[in-house]
Amino acid sequence: MTSETGVYRFGDVEVEPAAHRITRDGADLAVEPKAFAVLASLLEQPGKVLERDELLDRVWGHRHVTPGVLNRVVAQLRKALGDDAENPRYIQTLHGLGYRFIAEVHSNRERRRATQPQPTTSLNDVTPIPGTPPARSARLSAGGVGLLLGAVVLAALAFAWMRAGRLPTQPAASIAILPFTSLSSNPDDGYFAEGLREEMHAALAGVNGLKVAALIASTARPGATEVKALGEKLGVASVLEASVRRQGQRVRINARLSDTSKGFTLWTRSYDRELADVFDTQSEIANEVVQSLIGVIPGEREALARRLAPTRDVLAFDDYLQGLHLLRDASAAASQDKAIERFAQALQKDSGFARAQAGICRAEIWKFEYLHSIKAFNNARIACQRALTMDSSLADVGLALGDLYRVQGEPENALEQYRRIESEPAVRTRAQIGMAKVYAAQGHPELAEEYFRKALQSSPDDAQVHAEIGYRQYLDGHVPEAIAAYRKAVELEPGNDNLWGTLGGLYMEAGNNAEAARAGSLGCNRTQLFGTDQSWPAQVPGWRLRRCRRLAATSHAAQSAGFHGLGQPRHGLEGGSRQRCTGAGRLCASSYSRRGLHRGAAKRCTRHRCIGPVPRRVG
Repeated sequence: MTSETGVYRFGDVEVEPAAHRITRDGADLAVEPKAFAVLASLLEQPGKVLERDELLDRVWGHRHVTPGVLNRVVAQLRKALGDDAENPRYIQTLHGLGYRFIAEVHSNRERRRATQPQPTTSLNDVTPIPGTPPARSARLSAGGVGLLLGAVVLAALAFAWMRAGRLPTQPAASIAILPFTSLSSNPDDGYFAEGLREEMHAALAGVNGLKVAALIASTARPGATEVKALGEKLGVASVLEASVRRQGQRVRINARLSDTSKGFTLWTRSYDRELADVFDTQSEIANEVVQSLIGVIPGEREALARRLAPTRDVLAFDDYLQGLHLLRDASAAASQDKAIERFAQALQKDSGFARAQAGICRAEIWKFEYLHSIKAFNNARIACQRALTMDSSLADVGLALGDLYRVQGEPENALEQYRRIESEPAVRTRAQIGMAKVYAAQGHPELAEEYFRKALQSSPDDAQVHAEIGYRQYLDGHVPEAIAAYRKAVELEPGNDNLWGTLGGLYMEAGNNAEAARAGSLGCNRTQLFGTDQSWPAQVPGWRLRRCRRLAATSHAAQSAGFHGLGQPRHGLEGGSRQRCTGAGRLCASSYSRRGLHRGAAKRCTRHRCIGPVPRRVG
């Protein structure tokens, strides 16, 4: 038996395992006990790769801990030792394997053997027990060895089974990004915090080896006691949450990363910076997350910085976020006009801001698709061409082009664009919805349903996804299913008046006037009309009902399909021309105004004004 003592030396650092002491250039370094234990394990076998599981077993035993904890203590060690993760002198990360101590280590370890009594008689001198044949003794010894080996194997299998039972069901490198809370004094500043959250989500989703859960509804802000349950529900090992306070030209972001297996906090950070530094701040947070869950990946820091800085002008970025927020309100024409205005302001500040230009294209497409505006169609073509010239590789530009090809009646070109960008997390859901619409227009309901289902899997808490599915159900003649989809949409966005108005129109289509009146009244801003009580109003005054019907008449479905009783259907453009679009390559003013389509009628546009030949190229 041996006991070992001594000191490890490398560079200007000395480590005394027996004293649990680290000094650097003579000064004591403070690290937590687990970090010291990790360093000692690496120093025992310099140059050898220690796998993550081996280090977790050595230092934490067989407790249920995630590799993120190991990443955190290694980061602490590097900071204390003055090491650089990307250009290491001491601790090297081997991705997918573990860590290795790469510096030359000097040690003055002393080995002392404990005294043991030495045998005075050889085994050959031992006299067998009388009456026991020597051959039988040999056979028993061999059998004993076999039994011993079997026991060892069984013990190893049992240990492996017990350890497997303790492993987390969540992927080790996985995370959910919770809604960022806005603490700004301006109540309308929520778009800024939400925009930062979505940018962070898209950036982290692009990191190889990191699983990022779909965005969850803004109403879901779990406390510390709910972190474990959220991890089980979403299948993630960690969650990131943050609060954002913007005051004048300064912004304060408090971020926290939590482990879902135990519910404890891995780290908290507070950033009080100039507003102009918001991109760098976002990049710092993202890098902290990646290092905690995966470790340092060469080149990833720069990649994250690029993804989190679509422009270097923070004022242009603010205009862009406002435009994006308005663009999502895809059931109000006024919102689209305001979105276009914000995107244009962003372009005035940064003329090369391709994502803002793509935003203009998408907003104009919406106006064409739902308001039958030829001017909007021409504006969309111009905006998409400009975005394509600025940066053809951007996923946002690909999404805008896909939408433009779709409404132009070029399904194959639209599908090509959508497929190209489907792997991009930031636009995946919209691309899948676009493909579903293309397949529905082509008469492939199974494929349309498949891609609507994929969109729902990508963004289960996106109210607009449920609204799109509900509208498709309405067009296919499935009114009860459409009502169910819109009920889910208003549950996710209870303050969206237009969704409530559309739900009211669907109830009226189903002949349920009482529910239609109630939903319509809630669509007229429930808080203003009925206070904070979210229940159905017992009675709706006539003037309020008329106001709600007018609102519903201009809502998403009422505009496009014309719900009976909620305003007259729109039969075309500028006087209701009844031209029939039958020629090849001719475009109907709205791909959604095909009356009777859900009843199996011919898929030709009637009672609509034709736009004329569709150009074969964008622009």
